[in-house]
Amino acid sequence: MTLFTVSATPAAAQAGVALTVNKVTRFRQVSRTAKRLLDEGAIGELRMIRITSSVVAYLPAESGWTRDPAEGGAWLDMGCHLFDALRWFTGSEAASVFADVRDFADMGLRRSGMAQVRLRNGVMVQLWISFEMPSPNIGSQSQWLFVGSDGMIEADSYGKARLGRDGSWQPVDEMPWFDLNADVYSPIRLAAFAGQVQDFAEAIRDGRAPSIGGADGRAAVELVEASALSSEQGRSVSLPLT
Repeated sequence: MTLFTVSATPAAAQAGVALTVNKVTRFRQVSRTAKRLLDEGAIGELRMIRITSSVVAYLPAESGWTRDPAEGGAWLDMGCHLFDALRWFTGSEAASVFADVRDFADMGLRRSGMAQVRLRNGVMVQLWISFEMPSPNIGSQSQWLFVGSDGMIEADSYGKARLGRDGSWQPVDEMPWFDLNADVYSPIRLAAFAGQVQDFAEAIRDGRAPSIGGADGRAAVELVEASALSSEQGRSVSLPLT
């Protein structure tokens, strides 16, 4: 594995142009509800997070770039989204990661992996990605459980959010249903993409930085690569990578 390198000053900044990176989990309806609850202190001090992204197949047609190991596989593709959302939800960078990443079909596509992440703010994180699950799978590509000192939040970025507190669960949000595998162009799915494009357009108009910039993209890839390095070497890897 070759680790990426980047200059101290990103190319976009050197060129004086605006840059955003596709991180639409931040713009999904249920994700934003979960973020609001966390920021409001609805579950007290955040302590632990479990992230699950385990479905039957990487993509329904699994052809073209999805079959090319040089493209990074599912761990890079989905990992970038989930690691970015993790930073956004918590407002913290990762201190270390210990991971096991593999492909059970030996195709080099890194379609399954588990990682234990320690954030700098002390929050403990478990991440499970697998696109090799038998049918029926166990949910969507983006499921989150946030555990705090006073309660819990369950949030499915493609489904529902509920708040667990004082001995019971309370539904707090639900996005309309759509079949992700059968209708990737559903307006319900694309609403998050439209939201990020709108943010980028407003950033250009207002002369401000986009909500998601190049540094966010780099940080997510760094966590993916640190996880792969951890898996290869069988040890915990500290961040930032050097």
